[in-house]
Amino acid sequence: MKQQASDRLSSRADLHDLRDAYEAHFAPLFAFVYGQTQSVSKARRLAEATIRKHATQTEPSEARIAVFRAATWALAELRSRANGSRPADQSWEAAGAVIEPTHSAGPRQTLKACLRSLSGREREVLGLRFDAQLSVGEIAAVTSATEADVAVAIAGALRKLKERFEAVDGERR
Repeated sequence: MKQQASDRLSSRADLHDLRDAYEAHFAPLFAFVYGQTQSVSKARRLAEATIRKHATQTEPSEARIAVFRAATWALAELRSRANGSRPADQSWEAAGAVIEPTHSAGPRQTLKACLRSLSGREREVLGLRFDAQLSVGEIAAVTSATEADVAVAIAGALRKLKERFEAVDGERR
């Protein structure tokens, strides 16, 4: 009888921990995964599974890094399965894809085309920084890179994005 009572208390504590993990990590994790996949169902499933598996198995102070690291691994796995033998660092579309704006395309469509033209690594770093709102240090921990490498990658990706957007926007005018 005592064992059943302690199991119930343990499962309540586990549910409480899981709820806290969802509240802390689901929104930024979903935003990051959706930004990478453009699929609501994939983003929801991957975010839920990742939180269930990783957020409750690590210390709360390390859970954020563990969850995003697991998500980047899962996304790399999805990309490699979707694209055959393409390395995990490649983008969903061909890296360096040609930007083909239409004259009727608005700024949002132009920005999406410019984002698609970045490499997978550049989009991943920007997604972690702006969709998931991770700090440079957290991104470094997630990607197993140095903070300096992450800062350079973010700055380079933003520079490329700005140049491509301005080039396409200039053609429209």
